[in-house]
Amino acid sequence: MALDWYDSELHRGIAAYAREQDWVLNTHMARTHQIPEGWEGDGVIGLMERPTTRAFVRSLRLPTVDMGGHFAEFPQVLSDNHRAGAIGAEHFLERNHKHFAFFFIQNGRLEKEVSAGFIQTVEAAGRVCRLYHWNPAQFEHEVNYRAVHNWAKTTLASLPRPVAVMCQNDDTMAIILNAAVDAGLHVPEEVALLGLGNMPLTCEFLPVTLSSIDADLAGHSFSAARELDRLLQGGIPQELPIRVPPKSVVLRESTNFLAVSDPHVLIVLRKIWDDYSEPLSVEKLVSSVPISRSSLYKLFIEQVGRPIARELMRVRLDHAKRLLTTTEMSVGKIARECGFSSLITFSRAFSENLKMSASEFRAAHHEQEEQQPGLRLLAAAESSAP
Repeated sequence: MALDWYDSELHRGIAAYAREQDWVLNTHMARTHQIPEGWEGDGVIGLMERPTTRAFVRSLRLPTVDMGGHFAEFPQVLSDNHRAGAIGAEHFLERNHKHFAFFFIQNGRLEKEVSAGFIQTVEAAGRVCRLYHWNPAQFEHEVNYRAVHNWAKTTLASLPRPVAVMCQNDDTMAIILNAAVDAGLHVPEEVALLGLGNMPLTCEFLPVTLSSIDADLAGHSFSAARELDRLLQGGIPQELPIRVPPKSVVLRESTNFLAVSDPHVLIVLRKIWDDYSEPLSVEKLVSSVPISRSSLYKLFIEQVGRPIARELMRVRLDHAKRLLTTTEMSVGKIARECGFSSLITFSRAFSENLKMSASEFRAAHHEQEEQQPGLRLLAAAESSAP
């Protein structure tokens, strides 16, 4: 593994494939980033950013697959960053956003590809995406934290609200999120922020937890290892990069809201999103604001695009889907956790909205996971470890 940039999920995918194929995997660079001088092997999986690493790998004259895209001389397996940008835009559009911005910090290939997917999807929906560059002339890896923080703070304060903002990755969005908090902006009610990469140690330990697109780094590196195996078997290198699609948005606080401006609608939405697991009713929600039922109904449909009851149902079903795919909790318990009065009520609502039962939804998700046997094998080994 010739990795100038290390991530445990990249390591996980390569290790899973190596175990499946009985490869001996050299992981020296994972910890030290030092070239393993004197190493003899059969092939290289790299994420090469430094010319010295590229020169070393080139000198080996071995089948090589590159995951970084910095040096086009090697066959490449890359993330589908354009699709990641599109997923980000779709996520914001689903939340009724009308104002969009993309922040450019490093001016590299990743930003260009992600922003292209984001902008194209926003514009296809009839909206405009504003583009903001911290320093268009700046070198890709030279980022001054304080300068970016101050620029982001000023820029965010000048945007129309509520606004949906995306950038290239979680590290950069962490700076922007801290700047938003420092500017006194409410996240996500005034500024919704979405990262890319889904790095838990970044996303879950910010002042407001960060929603992020799961780029499926383990699947990316697993595919790179599979492509190296094909080359080792005499396969001809692909002329164009193989693109590995991202998964979906991992929802956290920074986008966990619908974009609305009316304060009464905001109050009802916050109650739905905070208390969906409670025995909420439309009557109880209506009574939480000092306007008439008919006025609230009209405002809610204007700003959210659906009635109050449908939004409550959508939120409950979204949480049910998350529990079905991330836990082994029984369907009955999930129904209770998501605020449904009975299993029958939950089953009917789930089937009517998703055109399949909750059990079928869970089974389909597990079947999709099993399409990568090496990753499943590694997950099983981890779950049985002491």
